Amino acid sequence: MGKRNYGIDLLRLFAMFLVIVLHVLGQGGILKNTAVGSGTYAAAWFLEILAYGAVDIFAVISGYVGYRDPVRKTRLSSYILLWLQVVSVGLAAALFFRLLRPDLVSRGDLALMLRPVSKRLYWYFTAYTGLFFVKPLLDRAVAACSETTARKVFLTIFLVFSCFNTLLSFDQDSLSFNLNGGYSFVWISLLYLLGAIMKKCGLGRRLSIPGGLLTILAVTALTWLSRLYWTEKLVAYTSPTVLCAAILAVAVFSRIPVGRRMEKLIAFAAPGAFSVYILNCQRQVWNLVMHNRFAFLAEKPAAVMLLSTLLFAFLFVAGAVLCDWVRQQLFRLLRLRELAEAAEKRVEAGLRLVAEKL
Repeated sequence: MGKRNYGIDLLRLFAMFLVIVLHVLGQGGILKNTAVGSGTYAAAWFLEILAYGAVDIFAVISGYVGYRDPVRKTRLSSYILLWLQVVSVGLAAALFFRLLRPDLVSRGDLALMLRPVSKRLYWYFTAYTGLFFVKPLLDRAVAACSETTARKVFLTIFLVFSCFNTLLSFDQDSLSFNLNGGYSFVWISLLYLLGAIMKKCGLGRRLSIPGGLLTILAVTALTWLSRLYWTEKLVAYTSPTVLCAAILAVAVFSRIPVGRRMEKLIAFAAPGAFSVYILNCQRQVWNLVMHNRFAFLAEKPAAVMLLSTLLFAFLFVAGAVLCDWVRQQLFRLLRLRELAEAAEKRVEAGLRLVAEKL
């Protein structure tokens, strides 16, 4: 097994920080309340676009980390543990708000937290669920390709599903491939493939760190200027400029040197990265803590708005990571990993019996 890439774990945490920034600007009410043409408006949109690639980054990382050659077995137990993580974080938050304001959280709201996929409580988790069950096939497809073929597939995905889909669609109704702006299982699966191919072919290994960071800044500036003076088309998860920045971020962070002390901090925080997203998007947090709570910053000077947004995002990530550490200790105490592995064995045995009768 290869040495753990702490640069990628650091990027995973940074991506979740950027997700919170997006939610503060959007759900928090800053973007829709800033005066068009003001310095605060321009600054808010620059920060929004800088953070926009966070979801793409997280999905590309899934492929970059998840792919191995030879292909590893996809463990159902890992998904079971992730499902339990999602349910426990959502349920804990709902119970917390029920204790504070019983009138705001009904028993039905609590029961809803037990159905994160069927009720699509967290769109990314729903999309990832679909990806998880096709991941074995995707891994084997990438492994079976030559490097030349894999590179062609990488370029084709970028050109067809990002460039063509964004630049040659003249309105929302004419968008190709039904990628839903990136909020879909199909897009997350394509990003997984990009990450897996990056890992297989070593794409980006010759890219210098300063060069990669400058290119990310350049494509971000292009998207920002386009949004301010021309079109909103490039502000999407499927946008070629947003996707390019995400791919470059994975390439850069995969090679960033990390010291021993930083490794320990990252090792502590990284397991809680996904819980940051779940907690922030949890229904009560989303509606009671986030909704329009930061609209007042739209009237502040740009520097105040920027610093306040970044500070809240940092504090939220730190608090969510600490809360998730408690969740991790509880999972260990309850031996949920062992229970998930036992459940995996029973499911596999059942599937073998069914397959034999087909």
